[in-house]
Amino acid sequence: MSTDELIRELFNKYDTNKDGSIDAAELLAEFDLNKDGKVSFDEFKTVLTKYKTCVDEAALKQKFDQFDKDGDGKLDAKELLSEFDVNKDSKVSFDEFKAVLVKYKLKN
Repeated sequence: MSTDELIRELFNKYDTNKDGSIDAAELLAEFDLNKDGKVSFDEFKTVLTKYKTCVDEAALKQKFDQFDKDGDGKLDAKELLSEFDVNKDSKVSFDEFKAVLVKYKLKN
């Protein structure tokens, strides 16, 4: 599977209402595996490694820490959305989603 195909597959999985964009609730729902309203590093790692987006744990932790703006060791919806929502319209388009994955070199 090419990187573009992998990114499209990930995007489509997160876009649960199939409106062509990902909102904070959709993004958090995918990463927050235990449904506590936050995304721990282990949850982040589980989701990304499931799609083979990153296999180096040290690099993955570094990327997680870049998303974790308040440094509490968990990502909330605001932190996830702020990283992916480049144009600040409270939605994440495919192009925004892909840009973040490319920026952090999350690829197969």
